[in-house]
Amino acid sequence: MTTAAHGLFKLPAELRNEIYGLVFTSEYRDADAVNLLTATPPPKNLLLTCKAIHSEAGKLYKTCYQSFWSETHFVLFQRSGYSIQKAQMKSLGALDAIGLDHIRDLRVLWHGDTDSFHQLLDFRGGWVLTERRFPRLFYRYKPGGPPSQPMRLRWDIIISEDQLRDECENHGSEVTMYAQLCDQLCY
Repeated sequence: MTTAAHGLFKLPAELRNEIYGLVFTSEYRDADAVNLLTATPPPKNLLLTCKAIHSEAGKLYKTCYQSFWSETHFVLFQRSGYSIQKAQMKSLGALDAIGLDHIRDLRVLWHGDTDSFHQLLDFRGGWVLTERRFPRLFYRYKPGGPPSQPMRLRWDIIISEDQLRDECENHGSEVTMYAQLCDQLCY
């Protein structure tokens, strides 16, 4: 055990948990919206210092990590142009797929136009397209090819938000968030 870790363990467990919580708290806690492609989840460096800290703080880190993805308000800016989309796909690929599947609040803005956007309504594939000139369009992602091609997608248009939520509830998550976001970037 390192000297610093040894000193940490002299503190009461409640205080150590407070310290762990502060270390694992996201820097984006009060942000209006966080760019998904530049977002960084809580670092796990502290867990790597020694086995005792890893053992004691591992579960708290996992909770904070999942909270980062599920409680942060994310935004993804869809840009035109092949080279820009390719760079965005690379950035998206660098994110943790498990973390992406915990996202609950996300807007995809078209080329910076704040009046036209896709918004995630249900992490199991339910989205709404809002555009100032047209009524809202509800849709749900579904697999579009055989299991060997998980990135082939299709989407069904749904009549209402209530029906969309029912569809998501009845069918669960059939498409990963990563696949949904790749489709959003290439749309």
